[in-house]
Amino acid sequence: MGFLTQIHPANEVNERMNNNVRKIMIFIVCVAAVAAASPGCKPLSAEDEATAKKINAVKRASVSEAEWTHIFAGKEVYETYCAGCHGIKGDGKGPASAMLAVKPRNFTKALFKFISTPPGSLPSDADLHRTITRGVPRSSMPGWSLMSETDRSNVIAYIKTFSDLWLKRKPTSPLGFGSAPAWVGSARSAAIGKVMYARMGCTNCHGQSGLGDGPSAATLTDNEGQKIIPFNFREGVLKGGSRVEDIYRTFYTGLAGTPMPAYGGLLSDDENWHLVSYVIYLMGKTKVSDSDVSNYVLAAADTMRHQQTATK
Repeated sequence: MGFLTQIHPANEVNERMNNNVRKIMIFIVCVAAVAAASPGCKPLSAEDEATAKKINAVKRASVSEAEWTHIFAGKEVYETYCAGCHGIKGDGKGPASAMLAVKPRNFTKALFKFISTPPGSLPSDADLHRTITRGVPRSSMPGWSLMSETDRSNVIAYIKTFSDLWLKRKPTSPLGFGSAPAWVGSARSAAIGKVMYARMGCTNCHGQSGLGDGPSAATLTDNEGQKIIPFNFREGVLKGGSRVEDIYRTFYTGLAGTPMPAYGGLLSDDENWHLVSYVIYLMGKTKVSDSDVSNYVLAAADTMRHQQTATK
């Protein structure tokens, strides 16, 4: 796309380097925490596990032998690599969680931030796989790209046992997000996006200039009562991914369990993409200058409200 820059900011490179260090440190802390604090939480033998009544929310009789084997294998992966932070019970209260500024996900609530399914629904396996593989920048969640595909698939099956919502709700198909229009990142699109940014109340949390210093910023909390810090678009890497498609997906589906709403049913596709244009302008990822945006003269039709009519 001609309007987008191809050079990553230095702070994004530094963030990647810091993330690699973080992966090693978190792995050491979490494994050590599990070993020290949970000597009785070792995975049961396959023979003993076969006679157990349930693993978390999944009863032995409710799944096939193949599914049970899949889940049991994931249990061992989880207790080896994940329980130190997320807890043996999946409640986000592992031994290492007290040392982490960004608290681990509570799987018992079945609320996941980075999804490609309709707002309010459970994520797809691909969504969970993407988060496990890539990790979550600017948090304590490292990327587990070196973990085998089998282990990642198995641990996803086990994570689903922490909440019975996975049994009660029917799977929802991912939304069919398309590619970014050619005009994303242009001066006109960023100028329209600036209007959308103000209209949707983004300034309340992220601030007028995207610094994360809006009037509501100091009061925000997530569903666990933990303090939420609005993202500073002027620096760093977005947690859900910094591609324009990732940003669009986040705007469309929102971030469950946080004050970030879903705009999928509120804005049209074009309006969402214009909002993306303004955000990547704030992030310095376009060739558009400040004067290009401030001096662009918008026509009345440019900012006319549109209903979301696209079929996903």
